[in-house]
Amino acid sequence: LYLSLNDLGDTGIATLAPAFPNCQSLSTLRIARNSIGQAGAESVAKVLPECHCLHHVSLSENCIRVGGTESLAQVLPLCKTLDDLLLDGNGLENGGAQSLAAVLPHCPGLLHVSLNENGIDDQGCDSLAAVLPQCHLKVLRLSLNAISQEALQRMRHAAPEVSVFAHGQST
Repeated sequence: LYLSLNDLGDTGIATLAPAFPNCQSLSTLRIARNSIGQAGAESVAKVLPECHCLHHVSLSENCIRVGGTESLAQVLPLCKTLDDLLLDGNGLENGGAQSLAAVLPHCPGLLHVSLNENGIDDQGCDSLAAVLPQCHLKVLRLSLNAISQEALQRMRHAAPEVSVFAHGQST
């Protein structure tokens, strides 16, 4: 289901989200660039565990911030088929990275996570690095954040089996 670039906002996504579980073969949900904030992320989080065929979710370039990430993080371990999560450009910062780090070890199906352009610095990177050895991730994208080369090296050393892409850091 491709709903990107529709300016749905929190109200629009709150109206549509309850219908997602009724789409029994829904495997892709792209709701990028829709002016979705924390409340909209909460609406999506409520229904994600009921979408039993969902493999790919893109909430990129919205404004879910830390609060929206916390809502999503709470339900990610219940999303057994989800293997690809894109949260680029959402202002997650370190708090969002820490919320995700707390649940990633409990998401064995999640293989690809993209957190580009989120204002994450070394603190958020170190939180993610600490849990990567316990995860099944194959790819982690962290480009255009504020992560030092030293923190990226620590991450790559902690989990050499994970492909970490982190170009264009602003440090």
